[in-house]
Amino acid sequence: MEELSGGCQCGRVRYSVEVEPDTAYACHCTVCRKATGGVWIALVSVPLNRIHWQGKPDWYQSSAIGHRAFCPKCGTPIGFAFVDDLIDLDLTVGSFDRPDRFRPAQNRCVESMLPGWTNLDNLPAEHADKDERTRRNWREAQSGPPR
Repeated sequence: MEELSGGCQCGRVRYSVEVEPDTAYACHCTVCRKATGGVWIALVSVPLNRIHWQGKPDWYQSSAIGHRAFCPKCGTPIGFAFVDDLIDLDLTVGSFDRPDRFRPAQNRCVESMLPGWTNLDNLPAEHADKDERTRRNWREAQSGPPR
């Protein structure tokens, strides 16, 4: 177990939680895709009583069986829970300050997988600082890209 923190993009919703990083999973269901705008989502399940909130999220009922935690100010997806489950919350790995600590243990809802998005290892790779448009925009914002 590790004590890790996370939150939304604007900082309104923050949390810290004791979590097992090697139990994360990728969910490929169509509801998760619609809720996040991604082709799949990385989640890790934690008991609700382990989460310490500093600014709580709002909730949206995304289906007949599930609802999602999100920041009401910036819209960052924070997590998913079954409506009838008051024990666990699946936090979005991307909302953690150190998402690099997590390793996926399984794929879920594989019947909805988009085959072209399951293995990206052989695609050309480019760093953000190699793209002129991205560099220019960060330079004009007098900032650097987030890490």
